[in-house]
Amino acid sequence: MAGTACNDLSEDLRLVLLPLENTSIPVQTWTITELAKHFITTRSFIDNVKTITLISSNIVCDTVITLAIQRGFWAQNSKCTPTTMMKFCSFLKSKEGSQILDDFQKKAELWNVMKRRMAEIEAVIAYHRGQIVLLEKKLENEIAEVESCYLPASQYVPLDEQELLKRCYDMYVAETIKSKLKVKELDQELIEFIKFQYEKDVRMAHMMDFMADEMRRLVLNVWTG
Repeated sequence: MAGTACNDLSEDLRLVLLPLENTSIPVQTWTITELAKHFITTRSFIDNVKTITLISSNIVCDTVITLAIQRGFWAQNSKCTPTTMMKFCSFLKSKEGSQILDDFQKKAELWNVMKRRMAEIEAVIAYHRGQIVLLEKKLENEIAEVESCYLPASQYVPLDEQELLKRCYDMYVAETIKSKLKVKELDQELIEFIKFQYEKDVRMAHMMDFMADEMRRLVLNVWTG
C-alpha cells in the first residue's frame, strides 16, 4: 500500500511540476527521493507548488517566477531548489504575497481585456479600409463612365500655371509691339499684371483651339443637341 501511495504521489508531483519545465528551474531532478533529502514531504510540496503552477495565465506565471528572483529567493532559475521553492510559495501565501499575486492577476485580466478590445477595433478598421477600397474603385468606375459619356469635353485639360503665364506674356508682348510700346522686363510685378490682364483671353483661346478639331465639334453637337 505504501508503495502504491508513493507511486501515486510521484505522478502527482510530475504533473504539478510540468508547467515549470520551460522556466529553466531544474524540476526534472525534484523527485520524491530528492524532496526527502530536503526534509520536505511530497504532499506538502505539491500543495505549496500549486500556488504557482495552477496559475492559468502564462504571463502571470512568468511574472511570479521573476518576482522570486527580484525578492532574492534564488539568483537564477537554474539555482532554484525544492527548499527555496517552498519558501517562495509560503511567501505567496502570506498576506503580502497574496496581495502581490492578486495584483498580477488583475493586471493580466486588464491586459487581456485590452487585447480583445484592440482586436475588435483592428477588425473594424480592417473592415472600413476594405469598404474604402471598394468605394474608391466604384468612384473610379463612375468617373470613367461619366467621362465616356461626355466626350470630348471630358478630355479637355486646362493649362497649368506656367503655360498659362507664358501665353499671357506672349499675348502681352504681341499687343505691346503692335502698339509700338516698349516691352517691360519680366518680373513678379509684370507677371501679376499680365495674368490679371490676359488670363481670361488665354484660357478662352486655349479652349477654342481644343474645339477646333472637327470630330470634337461633331461629338459635342450630339450632346448639346
